Amino acid sequence: MEQKNELVHLFMTVGRLHRRCIENTVRGLKIHPSRHRLLVDLSRPAALPTQKELAERLDVSTAAVAVTLKKLEENGYIGRKADEGDTRFNRIALTEKGEAILKETRTLFDGVDEAMLAGIPDEEQALLLGCLSRMKENLIALCDDLPCRESRTESSPAAAPLSSELSEPKEELP
Repeated sequence: MEQKNELVHLFMTVGRLHRRCIENTVRGLKIHPSRHRLLVDLSRPAALPTQKELAERLDVSTAAVAVTLKKLEENGYIGRKADEGDTRFNRIALTEKGEAILKETRTLFDGVDEAMLAGIPDEEQALLLGCLSRMKENLIALCDDLPCRESRTESSPAAAPLSSELSEPKEELP
């Protein structure tokens, strides 16, 4: 049992340290981590989202998204385009400046990832990948079966089963 506790503790510590390194990298670029996270989400190959769709995907309030979008737009990272089907809605898109900052951060983040995995042979990385994939699937199954999920409102993004959210790999800030 002690090994399991140590493993879980180490797993969580590595996640926190990785996140801290990533956030420090973003801070050096003078963009708030939450704004960067929204830019990363916008870079996914999908239809241009509305403000409401972004809030649902990020599991945050529409008000929080509105404030973040306003700052990103003021700084030239995003633009808004009227929805072709319904002009009452605006679609959010990255500008060239937004794409440029993401390209820069991807390079920096790759450096963090390489440093984290330094000295770990490819075979061990493959083994770790298999173990982490299994852990993810175990947690998805556990969360989908928890009774507390039924008490959430249907309109909440958290109401959907985790298996539907996490079935495809998503690039996000760690």
